[in-house]
Amino acid sequence: MILLANKVDLVHLRQVFEDEGKALASQLKIQYIETSAKDPPFNVDEAFNTIVRIVRNQPREAAPAKEKKRRRGAGRKLKCELM
Repeated sequence: MILLANKVDLVHLRQVFEDEGKALASQLKIQYIETSAKDPPFNVDEAFNTIVRIVRNQPREAAPAKEKKRRRGAGRKLKCELM
């Protein structure tokens, strides 16, 4: 999990201060990153790469076993009948 603060370039509209975000992330024992997609982007690549790293490091869940459907006549020998 990651705590991501976006639009940090809009300082006058900010509702959560950096110290609060860092404190919450520390309490939850997760990483905190502040980003802005405004040109030039700020920490967007770092945030994306961090999320990818977190997802890739998670253990994979086993896919549910698929039921094998038997086709009609499966397992039978084919016979040729002459009339």
